[in-house]
Amino acid sequence: MNLLQWQTRITALMSRFVAQVKGSAAMQRTDINKVSENVLIPIFSEVYGYQNLKNLNYSEGENYPSVDLGDDVARVSIQVTSTPTSEKIQETLKKFVEYELYRKYDRIIVYILTEKQKRYSANSFDDVTQGKVIFDVDKDILDYRDLLHEIGNFQADKTKRILHILETQFGDDNALDTPKSGIQRPNTIVVRYAEGDKHFALWLSLQLISQGYPVWCDLLNSEPGEYAQAMVEDLVKNKAVKYLFVLSSLSNGDSELLKELRFAYEIMQSKKLVGFVIPVQVVDISDDERTILLQGTSPIDFSQSWSIGLNDLLKYLENGGVTKDEKFTPSKANELWRLQFNADKGLKFESEELLSNWFPIRLPETLYFHELQRKGIGLLAIRKDNLPFPAIQFNIYLITFAKAEDFSEKLGENISIKSTVEIKLQDFLDGNYDRKLAKEDSAWNFVVELLNDAWGRFFSQTKLKKHILANNRLSYYFPIGFSDKGDNKVFFQGVDGRRTWRSLAGKHKSDSWHFGIQGRAMLHPEPAFIVKSHGLASSDGINIWESKERLHTARRRWFKDWWNPEWRDRLLAAMTYLSGEKELFEISLGVDVVISVSSSPLIFLSPVKYINPRDGLVETEVEIEDESLSDDEEFDEEFNDTSEEDHL
Repeated sequence: MNLLQWQTRITALMSRFVAQVKGSAAMQRTDINKVSENVLIPIFSEVYGYQNLKNLNYSEGENYPSVDLGDDVARVSIQVTSTPTSEKIQETLKKFVEYELYRKYDRIIVYILTEKQKRYSANSFDDVTQGKVIFDVDKDILDYRDLLHEIGNFQADKTKRILHILETQFGDDNALDTPKSGIQRPNTIVVRYAEGDKHFALWLSLQLISQGYPVWCDLLNSEPGEYAQAMVEDLVKNKAVKYLFVLSSLSNGDSELLKELRFAYEIMQSKKLVGFVIPVQVVDISDDERTILLQGTSPIDFSQSWSIGLNDLLKYLENGGVTKDEKFTPSKANELWRLQFNADKGLKFESEELLSNWFPIRLPETLYFHELQRKGIGLLAIRKDNLPFPAIQFNIYLITFAKAEDFSEKLGENISIKSTVEIKLQDFLDGNYDRKLAKEDSAWNFVVELLNDAWGRFFSQTKLKKHILANNRLSYYFPIGFSDKGDNKVFFQGVDGRRTWRSLAGKHKSDSWHFGIQGRAMLHPEPAFIVKSHGLASSDGINIWESKERLHTARRRWFKDWWNPEWRDRLLAAMTYLSGEKELFEISLGVDVVISVSSSPLIFLSPVKYINPRDGLVETEVEIEDESLSDDEEFDEEFNDTSEEDHL
């Protein structure tokens, strides 16, 4: 190979790397970011001469603040991220200053694994760095194109060394986006699970088979699952393209299964099969609770919704180049089911309508940029808490859906509105407006922030109480006695079309439980509020416990028997209450400007239907009294470890 061929090959390998990162980012999977940190160390060492570069997340402890890599001799630090936004870089710089890393490093570089933005505003970063460190947007924000530019100036010896590094990591035998390791591995997907998770493992295996993927699972006794239990090690070592580990509180503590997981990781590392082990999470387990092998990874999440989790997994397999086999079809999955299992339970390959937690909203047509002015000398600053309607001060403008007269004498002493620029909301979201008003990448964020502000203001007019969650997000809950009759019940139309009811607060021995909701706005694929459910507890029926540990324990014990129908119905009841039993309810954005929110969620169409064994039982019209929840307080929590979102 000559120099030009080496450079061409380097470009191809870097493009392959970037493409895989983009695919993982679209799936909201960050595990590839952690792999990339180590991959980039020898590349940066060759390209920029940082010979003492190390991964700070390993040498200094996991989740090192602000930056991922550091060279203490060159006094250079590097943040590795797939998020190219100004907000992400500002957050990095803020932590860099907050933790006084400028005392250790003279320079901070932000390396974007995908592609950096076309433009960044230096002023926005200068405000954050406070002069503690010099951050040059032209030199300190890099991506693969900057690496290729530098490599293009190197002589043959150095170029060859860089090519060797890239071939080792991303070559045809080791590529992140292929299932190869020297020779083509068979395309069998292995599904492993703990005994208590076998129903999910069976469901997942049949779903994958119906999508065309060969699957081995010991619950199935047909091609390709004809291997005996004793053949698992050989299967993982020689024949599997992916190893799916069903992560739950059961598998997380199964010593034999964890030995097998460790073996799968050793195979992945020795054969450089990046992405070979795929954890799929069926219950909500925090990172520090997971087995050490899975800490720092981003499992594909099935805990909120099996259908959404399956969709994410299928995208990941497709992006990873996992090949399908035409022998595996929905008919094959049906055949396996009929041969091996009772037809009264399991899966039907027919469509089914499923309720989401997305509640559609109807947006106003116009957004206003009100130019502010001040009499005399002083700071042109608006106190947001004093504003009667949602608004954002941005430079000299007040961005809002409300008209100028709605803020008359509400802006503070000596401050008024000088002029107004009206913009059609759709034009603003599409970027069809004067960029002097605001940057294009901020438009959607402004609108979402206004909608979230309106959501919070709306609850101040209801009987619901505010509670700050452990992640500092706001939620709103139903206190004891909130209903007109004081019985804590709300009537609503159930999924079967009949009028029914649910309690949204109740007694548990001498304490009280409360149903709460948390909402946030989204604009794509269509405007809606995403509403999540929470279970909370108090001693007096009003004030939620301050102890996070006590709340955590109560959630796992009190709400363990709430399955999908219980959480679903309470969410429907809560939205019915907020709407006053109407199809739509309004949230104010101005004197005569509102957003209309549907009290009914969007409905998704699933291509398959899961038959729950409980579906055949006749439900009574009267809800079981909530006082009966989990009376056995002495039951060992290790075997009772279920949070309120485990069954969603």
